[in-house]
This record gives sequence, C-alpha cells and structure tokens, in this order.
Amino acid sequence: MRRHELHAARALATTELRCRVRGIRKQPRKLLSTVLLVVLFGVLAPLGLIGPAMAVGQELGAGDPPIGRLGVAVAGVAGGGLYLGGATAMSQSELGRVGPLVRTATAPRAVVVGRAGSELLQVGVFVVPFCGVGLAAISVGARGLLAPILVGVGLLPVLFASLVGGRALGSTGRLVGHRLGVGGWTRVTLGLVAVAALYVGSQVAVRGAVEGSGSGYPETAVVPGAPLQAYARLVVAPLGGSVTVTGTAVAVGIAAIAVLSVAVATSAEHALLVVEEDGTAAGSGTVPWPFDRTPAARIGWRYLLRARRNPAILSHLFPVAFGLFSLLASFATDPGLLVSLGPGTVYVVAVLLAGATFGLNPLGDEREQLPVLLTSARSTAVLLRGRIVAGTTVGAGLVLAVGFPLDVYAVGGELAIAHAAHALVLAGCGAGTALWFGAAVPAFERREYMNVERAHPSMFVLFGYSLGGLVPAIGGHFLVDLTVNSDETTLLAGVWAVYLLVIVGIGVGGYSYAVRRFDGFSLDEV
Repeated sequence: MRRHELHAARALATTELRCRVRGIRKQPRKLLSTVLLVVLFGVLAPLGLIGPAMAVGQELGAGDPPIGRLGVAVAGVAGGGLYLGGATAMSQSELGRVGPLVRTATAPRAVVVGRAGSELLQVGVFVVPFCGVGLAAISVGARGLLAPILVGVGLLPVLFASLVGGRALGSTGRLVGHRLGVGGWTRVTLGLVAVAALYVGSQVAVRGAVEGSGSGYPETAVVPGAPLQAYARLVVAPLGGSVTVTGTAVAVGIAAIAVLSVAVATSAEHALLVVEEDGTAAGSGTVPWPFDRTPAARIGWRYLLRARRNPAILSHLFPVAFGLFSLLASFATDPGLLVSLGPGTVYVVAVLLAGATFGLNPLGDEREQLPVLLTSARSTAVLLRGRIVAGTTVGAGLVLAVGFPLDVYAVGGELAIAHAAHALVLAGCGAGTALWFGAAVPAFERREYMNVERAHPSMFVLFGYSLGGLVPAIGGHFLVDLTVNSDETTLLAGVWAVYLLVIVGIGVGGYSYAVRRFDGFSLDEV
C-alpha cells in the first residue's frame, strides 16, 4: 500500500475506535454490558488456564516439554482465531453508516484495511488478557521468562494467520453468496452449519487428543496432529524440543497462509464495497388461517412473514445458536445423549426462542414507524400481542415439529404429550416475559451486528432473559416427569398451582408492564 493509503487506513481505524469508545461511555447500559463481557472473557475465563499453564511451565523449565499439551494449544489458538476472524468479517463495525461517503473519499484498499484493523484491535481487547494470563502462569511455573517468550512468539503467528484466514473465509463466503444470489435463509443456514462444523470439529479433535491419558494430555497423539506437534517442538527447541523438517514446513506454511489470507480478504472486501444488496421479493398479502382471526394474530403473521423474507432481523439470536454448539459436540462424541438430552434441549430452546425472537426490543424494531405509531395508535397493546403470537408460533412449531417426535421415541407417548403441553404453555409465558425485558431496557439506536444494521436488542437483555428462562423451563420439565411417575397427586397439585401461578403471572405481568411503559413514551424519548 502507498503511504497516503496507510495514513487513511490508520485514520479510519482510530476514528472507528474513538467512536466506539465514546458510544460505550455515553450509555450506561452499553458500558455495563461491555464491562461484564471484559470481566467474563478477560478475567474469569482465563482463571481456568492458570493450573494447566503452570504445569506446562514447570515441564518446560525442567527441559521436558509437554508436546501434546502444546499441540492442543496450537490447535485451540488456530480454531479460536478462525472463529473470531470469521465473526469480524460477518459483523462489520459502525463504518457502514458512512459507507457511501467513505467509498468516495478515499481509496478502497484504505477502507478495507482500516475496517479490518479496527475490528481486529477490538477482538484484541478479549484475546490479549486471555493470552496474557496463560503466559504469566507459564512464567511462574517455569520460574523464568524464556518459556513464556518462546510460547508467545510461537503462538502469535498462528493467531494472526488464523484471524486473517477466518476473515478471508468469511469475506469470500459473503461475496460468493452475493454473486450467486443466494437467499437470506440459505446464507444463514450455510453460515450456521459452517460455524457449527468448525466448533464441533475442534471440540471433537481436542477431546480425542486428551482422551485416555493419565495426565489428561497425551504426548504423542496423532490428534491434534503430528504437524502441529512438530511445530510445537520447533517453538520450544531451546528448552528440549527439536527442529524437524515437518515443523519447519508448518512454520513456513503458517506464514504463507497469513500472506495469502491477507490478499484474499483484501480482494474480497474490496469487491464487497460495491456490491448492492438485493431487495426481497414481494409476496401474497393473504393471511392464512388461524392468523386471520384477530388483529393481533394478523400482526403476528406479518412478523413471521418479515422474518421469512429477511432473516437478518433475527441476527441477535446468534449467541443462542453458538451456545448450542457445545451440546452438538457432546452429541457428536456420544450419540446416545441425543435421545436422553435431545428432547429436553429442544423444549428449552423453543421456550427461549418464543420470547427472544420478537420480544426483546419491540419498539426498537419499529424505529422508522415510531412517529406514526406513537401519534396515531391509541395503544401499543395490539402490536405487543402480535409479537407474542409470532414468538409463541416459533416456539410451538419447534416443540411440535422436532421436540415431540424425538420425545415420543425416547420416553413414549404419555410422557411426551405431558412434556409438549408444558413446553407450549411455557412458550406463551416466555413470549410475555420477554416483553418485560424489552420494555425495561429498550434500544432505539441503530448499530451493526453480524453485518446487519438495525436496533438490535442489548446482549445484556438477551443473556438475562436466556439465563432467567432456564430455571422455569428445566424445573418444569422435571416436575412433569415427577408428576407422571408419582402417586402423590395432592402435593403435586399444590406445587403445580404455585408453579403455574408464578410463570403465568410473570408472563401476563411482563405484557402489562410493556403496554404501560410503551404507551407512556413520547417522540422526544425515542
């Protein structure tokens, strides 16, 4: 790149970072969620590394490098970098707001490099503390600085190559999707399948590597692979490792991947700057039965139709999908768990989606229509009931289409019917409860997440609703089992009365609170 392009890229990256920091500092809700994320990933998560990292340091200090553990570390860094790099490609930063101006004001390469630099630096806020704690623990275990320096220098090119490699894959995938005219739901499905395959594959590989070893990590396992272990031997050569042809070839390959990935990512994102999104096709205005019975039901159908035509409005649900990937890894390593845990998992997910799909930011989604809505409608109640209908439909569809058949196979018809009935009731209550969260912390500011610019629900609200919904969903599921298999009808009837009173009361109360709060809004407040 030329000097003026580098200068423009640096200016764009620093401006993006300043705007992001100012935006976080100005809003207490964003500041709180950011602090919680930094504490979770930068402080609490690295605590689990201290023990294993100190053990690695002790063995490095003794001149007996644990090649198996280091190979797993290389695989873990590579897998994490691929995911984070791909996520930055799919989730662009606030630069999209001034995209047309930026495209005409500076060179495209400067835009690409500036955007990528800003987003990768933001990723570093979480990666650097995590790696720093691990390297510090290695230093303590080794009683010196040579071991952590060697490990850090060896893992840094792996991290960089995987980050830019993931970004190249994500950007190329987006470009190919645009060129081929792939529909929205097809892109979403392919993206989730790719991420799930990467996550599950890495988990299966690591579990295969650590299985069957008394110390927890084999020293000569084929998985995560002889090449990665050869590279690990090269990295710690001054501390008892060795320089081999395979290790050297892997090091050269990592450098080549990094250079090639930078070129591919730059080229793909350069092309994406001038690619226009295709509009969604219009469909029939007919409202099918039973959604044609009430105004709220008709509105609920329109929300479902909007999501079918434009799945991007559900992009805030990606963390929920990512949270399920660990279960998929468990099912892949032990298929028997699919029968024992699969139905209950589907029911819990259905209840969470019933509220999370349309209820966590009701008025934020209607940002463009708010002036008309707040000045012409007598109440927001029918709009909110429509969101309850749409969310409950999503949850009920998942229960009946996936959970119930799997449950019938696992436990038989009687218990499966009881489980499904409980999940359907809880789905409706969850949709009302989500409105409470959405009304308590509404979000009207448009921002980009997963390459979608809209008023996304707060991640703090999403995680709060998800964690809060797990307790009644799991507890009620076991209560159904106890009821079907027990003769204590009187006591259980009392327990059910209290349980239903609580969950229905919270659902109805959440809807009522949302109506009162939103009906009191004025245009000056949004």
